[in-house]
Amino acid sequence: MNYDGIVTQDTNRDPPAPQLCCGREGFVRIPVLTDLLDVLLPRLCVGCGEINHDDTFLCGACAEGLKQCRLSPGAIPLNGLPVIAPFEYEFPVSAIISTAKFRSMPHLFRPLALAMYEALVEANLDGYPQVVVSVPLHPSRRRERGFDQALYLARLVAGYLDRSFCPRALKRVRATPPQKRSNRQQRLAALHEAFGPGPQAARVEGRRVLLVDDVVTTGATLEAAVQALLPQLPAGIVSLVAARTPPPDTCAAAAGSPGADVSSADVSAADASTAGPPGGGPDNRCIADKRQS
Repeated sequence: MNYDGIVTQDTNRDPPAPQLCCGREGFVRIPVLTDLLDVLLPRLCVGCGEINHDDTFLCGACAEGLKQCRLSPGAIPLNGLPVIAPFEYEFPVSAIISTAKFRSMPHLFRPLALAMYEALVEANLDGYPQVVVSVPLHPSRRRERGFDQALYLARLVAGYLDRSFCPRALKRVRATPPQKRSNRQQRLAALHEAFGPGPQAARVEGRRVLLVDDVVTTGATLEAAVQALLPQLPAGIVSLVAARTPPPDTCAAAAGSPGADVSSADVSAADASTAGPPGGGPDNRCIADKRQS
């Protein structure tokens, strides 16, 4: 189904269960052939790499570990942007995401997308979202990887939510080197003006935006994407990621305390003035401002 800026139908349906099989869902289950395939090409757990006798991509131990990575419901403010994540970026979540991205296995993101949907519902943010936007890869990186992981996740989440999906609201105008070993300031400098408005940018005006990516660490990538969206005057922006790795210095500074949640009453419209001066650097003012009582 095409979610390109349209609203899906059948709003009362439940989201479909994710497919957890090991890439063999296209095969007819013939016992003898299945047993032979298991001998020649045994299923390996995506997490630990051991032979997996279950028809899932995680063995029992790693599936249990996945539960241990689950975070408490709620949004955490990161540099002024409320960020929702179902998982901590630890094993086996890190192994699932890395395998999906770097071995071109996007189907591994399906259960993570469902967990993201559930985390957003549990966060109970009134009115969010009205439109879903993904943080885009540069075209060269997308060709190298074979797919855009944020777009893949955002499309699934938009389908679960039955909300508009605008995959071209943002565009990556400049390629950036891998940021894995960079600190926040280095990432901000590398990502400065790396994003720009895409052909669908006008569709976010006056609407509450859900900005989707796979992982957040310092929040620099999300912040750069937000700076490209703010001139389009969205009503507000909240981010949803599959996993987070909040550095203590960034999280504590933004939240005031490591576990501070943002409730639905705390999320209000983004002020257009937060876009900052034209041509300026990243602006760290709040994207979803606290309501004053």
